[in-house]
Amino acid sequence: MTKLSFWTKIWYGYGNVGNAVKTVVFSTFLFFYYNQILGLSGKMCGMAVFIALCFDAINDPLIGLWSDRAKSKRWGNRLIFMFFGGLPFAIFLFCLFIPPSDLSQTGLFIWFIIFAILTRTAQTFFQIPYLSLGAELTNDYTERSSLYSYVQFFGFAGNVSVAGAGYLIFFRSTEQFKNGMLNEEMYPYFGVYAAVLILLGSYLSIFGIRKTVLERAQIPKVSKQRFYKSFSDILENKSFKNIIIGLAILMIINATGEILSTYLFLHFWGIKPEEIAIYLAVPFFLGLLIAMWLSPKTVKWFDKKNTLIYSVIGVWVINLGLIGLKLLNIIPDNKESIIITLMVGIGLMNIFAPLILITINSIFADIADEIQYESNNQQTGTLFSIRALLSKLATGVGSLFAGILLDAIHFPKGAEIGTVSDSVAFNLGLVSGPLLTVIGLIPLVFFVGYKIDKKRYLMIQESLLNREK
Repeated sequence: MTKLSFWTKIWYGYGNVGNAVKTVVFSTFLFFYYNQILGLSGKMCGMAVFIALCFDAINDPLIGLWSDRAKSKRWGNRLIFMFFGGLPFAIFLFCLFIPPSDLSQTGLFIWFIIFAILTRTAQTFFQIPYLSLGAELTNDYTERSSLYSYVQFFGFAGNVSVAGAGYLIFFRSTEQFKNGMLNEEMYPYFGVYAAVLILLGSYLSIFGIRKTVLERAQIPKVSKQRFYKSFSDILENKSFKNIIIGLAILMIINATGEILSTYLFLHFWGIKPEEIAIYLAVPFFLGLLIAMWLSPKTVKWFDKKNTLIYSVIGVWVINLGLIGLKLLNIIPDNKESIIITLMVGIGLMNIFAPLILITINSIFADIADEIQYESNNQQTGTLFSIRALLSKLATGVGSLFAGILLDAIHFPKGAEIGTVSDSVAFNLGLVSGPLLTVIGLIPLVFFVGYKIDKKRYLMIQESLLNREK
């Protein structure tokens, strides 16, 4: 069983910064920019992202399979893809924030689609090989959860770096803009900042782990089987089917909630952009640290399936309770009470939410081993390409769903804080709280069918080791 050094985990985890930056940009700032600033309807914004995902459905599996079969003595079969993906990933994301000013709504829609496709394709070249490396760097049952906890930590770091700077620096409230996110001039500068974060996260990680990857990454030989056979082996795996269906539903609702959260903070809770960063970053960070500490322990206490199930329940119960308190007017209607309630609720929620992502990534690494055991063929990259595609599909479908919900409650464009009617704000809370919570609990039906426990995992590892001999 392979144990990893602290610095290997640090540099590997740092590679997740770019993915976190892209996720926050798309869900929090980009949708808002095109919808509230440039005037594109919620449905068209969601549709633009969704159309880009149709290309991901082709690109992601091909790149995953390609990275499984590629060979490079100097870079390994994963790092070479990451190296060529980082720079265009940053450039194309920046271009999303600089559409020509004379574009019609149709032209703006097309610009959004083109650079969303290019951004996501470039990210695929980095992210799929990156996630696959986690499964190949160690085959230890608990160590995998520990490794992916660093991925989640730096995902948080990327999240805070881009969201915090956005709220505190680029879109802080001014005399001219009570809602700083309506300041159109700052979005290109924000795009440059996000691109720089992606570049740093990509290339510092690549060069930080390169030596360890070439020395220790466990990359079994891959047979030259047909493309469709690689996917049939994966799709026939029962553990994969249960996890992927449940995860699809969960990630779609999570993506919807992330988009609505910007509107929720500003117009349901009534707090300014800079207050979001100042007051909520600390409980967010403390929750994540607790999750990192708990992750390997919960695997030992409850195993991975139960850790996943309990964490999903925890997130949605807290979400419903937090928004429900406001909907029922139980929270005193003053800024101090609202801030304290949010700090406690988000701190608790951010213990359970990271545990979901840490455990899911660790589970995928275990499923990759089970598929290799059943099919006698290594397909880690192909498996994680489906995982990455699912994440993008969730963002697209979630964006579309969020846009439909915003249009359904007649949310106004260019709204300043305090100008949205009480009925619209109430309906915003209703769809973000009770509605998303009910749908968000459906994945539990599928997660209970996951069958890889530690006993089966050890049997698989022993069998794979005997084959190598």
